[in-house]
Amino acid sequence: MVQRAHIPTPATEIDLLIETNALLREIMLALLPPRRSDSERISEGLVRLVTVVTADTPVQGPDVAINRGYGVVVRQRNHTVGAPLGYVAFSDGDVRNNATRIEMSDGDSFVIRVSNFNKIWFNANTAATNFEVFVER
Repeated sequence: MVQRAHIPTPATEIDLLIETNALLREIMLALLPPRRSDSERISEGLVRLVTVVTADTPVQGPDVAINRGYGVVVRQRNHTVGAPLGYVAFSDGDVRNNATRIEMSDGDSFVIRVSNFNKIWFNANTAATNFEVFVER
């Protein structure tokens, strides 16, 4: 018995091309840096301060939406008294756990991509520990 090769119909080929083009467009948009025109009347960036008021009491970042494709910088501010350890994670439970959080000292920073500042949780071993979250628009 001779096996026949599958011969796609024109409709199947068109559907496949449409799907492929949609996926390629999505990949391209994710890789392109965000565009901003000189005529935009919005601020150049967003900066928010997050303070862990009480030691070992996690604080959620503020509810500020971030456009797709922008990196958010998280930085622990320098403190004039002591050398607090700050902690950052993506949930209340994770920021309390040594194995699932990022540990920071004064001046430390990192960049992440999130859709909202409120996806980030902060904690510290000392009261009144300050963090900055900022993004260029």
